[in-house]
Amino acid sequence: MKTRRLIPAILVFVLFLVSLPAMALVKIDKQSVNLALKYGMQNAGMGYNALLGNNWMESGDGTLLNIYTPFMMIASKAYSGGFPSKPSEQDLKDARGRYGRLITQLTDTTKPLHVKFSVSLFGDDPAFAMGYQGWIEGFGRGKEFTLKPVRQLRQRSAYKDEGANVKPYEAVNAYYFNFGDLELLDDYQFILEDADGERTVFKIRNDRIY
Repeated sequence: MKTRRLIPAILVFVLFLVSLPAMALVKIDKQSVNLALKYGMQNAGMGYNALLGNNWMESGDGTLLNIYTPFMMIASKAYSGGFPSKPSEQDLKDARGRYGRLITQLTDTTKPLHVKFSVSLFGDDPAFAMGYQGWIEGFGRGKEFTLKPVRQLRQRSAYKDEGANVKPYEAVNAYYFNFGDLELLDDYQFILEDADGERTVFKIRNDRIY
């Protein structure tokens, strides 16, 4: 199997700088917006893996999963925004202005809130990613749940790595789930199934992501 371009790094956390929410799936309000902005700024320069932490996973076959909760959507913007690693109140104010549209979308209680599961896949054919399906099976509040994505984006034409001998095509699919449904879960599995019925499973706990 070829060596993937994205190599797992040592995850560097800045928990001593930022008090992260106790649960990952927190509704975004003024306090959590500032927390997400600070977290993104203070992780800038440490590598994207450090920012994502447990929201980043790799399976044994090289499939990569990034989970973008509302918190992480805001943090990832601040991460690449060029702000100081020790932001001032003015820096936070400037960031809220710059990312105002996103923040407004995430705090609009009249519209459904989503969590994005972004998956980097590798295959042998340019259109291979179109054959993938994704769903969630989990447990929470004393019940078992099976959740289908409310929206999915599958890449029609994959990028080809000319230097790869095995599975030279790389694509990124995205699967969106309702925030309110995921909020009910304690632990769950995100399951990917290809056109041949082969599955890749990621095990997730809501209290370990953010």
